[in-house]
Amino acid sequence: MMALLAFSRIPVGYFEPLKIDNAATRQGAVMIGFMLFLQYTQSGH
Repeated sequence: MMALLAFSRIPVGYFEPLKIDNAATRQGAVMIGFMLFLQYTQSGH
């Protein structure tokens, strides 16, 4: 849960220069990024 909270803070500042103000789009990017993060950690195991 802490990893999710820490990871969810990254895309907000990351997509800010791209001017993505849509909360749904940003949340979708967070979910996709988190899924990729899970796959990365599981493959690293």
